[in-house]
Amino acid sequence: MRPILAAEPPPPGRLPRFERTASSARYGPLLTVQGPLEEASSRRFTAELLELETFRAASLTVDLREVGYIDAAALDALRRAARRCRACGRGLRVVCAPGPVERLVRLTLPGLVLWPASPIEPEREGPARAGHRPLAVAAS
Repeated sequence: MRPILAAEPPPPGRLPRFERTASSARYGPLLTVQGPLEEASSRRFTAELLELETFRAASLTVDLREVGYIDAAALDALRRAARRCRACGRGLRVVCAPGPVERLVRLTLPGLVLWPASPIEPEREGPARAGHRPLAVAAS
């Protein structure tokens, strides 16, 4: 049996939710995405990444743990964001749950700093205690 690299595309009309958070100095600003990342949402995902990059921080974090599907357009948006961050001397971390999205990100963007789900978990569980404050929440 061969491994599954990607889940089936989501039904049409399901759009992701984006949330930007000013995070602790350890993780930098955080963009959390919930839902599928596909061509229909790639412009919005790119805009959210560009907005995240406006923060003056040594590194940025993108949390894709709740993304069940990612297509080439979204992977390209991540690749371009990583390139822009490197050009400015900053890091871009991506947090993925084990599964198809994590495998695709790992295979297509090998130079990206990819974190398993656990390192950011303690801060996500207690935003008020960890110093997080929501900056924006938007559905595409």
